[in-house]
Amino acid sequence: MKYGTTFHTIVGIDGLQQKAARTGRLAGVDAEQYDLKSDGSYLTAAEVKAQGRRPVSCTVTIYAIIGGVRCPFTATALFDEYYPNPTNKAASMPFNMIAKCARAKALKMAFSDELSGLHIEEEAAAFEDRTIAAVQVNPSKGVDVEQLQEDIDMCGNKNSLLLLYKSNPEYRHHAALFTARREEIEALEAEEMKMPDAKEIERMTNTIERVLDADLIGEKEGEDE
Repeated sequence: MKYGTTFHTIVGIDGLQQKAARTGRLAGVDAEQYDLKSDGSYLTAAEVKAQGRRPVSCTVTIYAIIGGVRCPFTATALFDEYYPNPTNKAASMPFNMIAKCARAKALKMAFSDELSGLHIEEEAAAFEDRTIAAVQVNPSKGVDVEQLQEDIDMCGNKNSLLLLYKSNPEYRHHAALFTARREEIEALEAEEMKMPDAKEIERMTNTIERVLDADLIGEKEGEDE
């Protein structure tokens, strides 16, 4: 969509999470915190629901590896700013919808280079100064199986494979691809465990050399006799 003289791409939350996961630097996400206060206290979705009201805010922390360090990026989204007149999913699923907005905001903080120019639909509404009802989509329609297989093959360990799997709920329909790659990784790890390390190889080499030297000395002594 166009805003002023600049065009922006509208994507779903799964698209943002997928691009973040592909960097290999996505290092987890904390559970959502609702109505976070200045003293650090907050409520769970169940606690807010029990009070018979919608959440005022949602706070999400995304972790990314920066220079080898796991760094937190925390963002808070206010419900009234995104849904001043909630309808459809914003009315029936207020916790999930505002959590999506907070997660998108945190992801864009943590992966600003990769996600620059990408926005969820709720942010597009702000560009046009309007309120929207987010449309429920089926993320599985957006899964490119060939690209997914390439991403899976790029995973060099089980942790990165798990992060990719969790980046899109619809990947559960392609669990067999993940399982096959996990088995490949486990087989490679098993082979690596069987292989002696550098010190062991050096020790074995020294032992062989000593045995050979001893045999040569014995042969020479036998010739002298």
